[in-house]
Amino acid sequence: MTLLEMLRGQPGAPAVIVPGGPAVTYASLSRQVERLAGQFAALGAGPGDRVALALPNGIEVIVALLAAAMAGTAAPMNPHYKREEFRFYLNDTGAKMLLVPRGGGAEARQAAGEGVMVAELETDASGEVRVPGAG
Repeated sequence: MTLLEMLRGQPGAPAVIVPGGPAVTYASLSRQVERLAGQFAALGAGPGDRVALALPNGIEVIVALLAAAMAGTAAPMNPHYKREEFRFYLNDTGAKMLLVPRGGGAEARQAAGEGVMVAELETDASGEVRVPGAG
């Protein structure tokens, strides 16, 4: 069974409940993961590419982790690392892309330098996690 098949298993049932945030059904989670994986692919992430995540806890990290695993390989990192720690893990994993929250992740961005593409994530007004401008 694939990850996507698992997500499609119980479409109306709650899949994720974020305290103080949205309750996301399996159908919504599946749709968001597929859409975000497509955005990652459009930005150049493919099978075998590592997509590093420097995101705080919340729906964004859940959707991004699953989407990164579909588009390539997910490499989650503690968003509170210092620049040198980010640099070490980005180099160690060979990350092609780094995901940060929109307007955040300064230490991670600096560590990425010019060798790693940085993509911002946001949750739009409808509650969908996306990369602004990536379609």
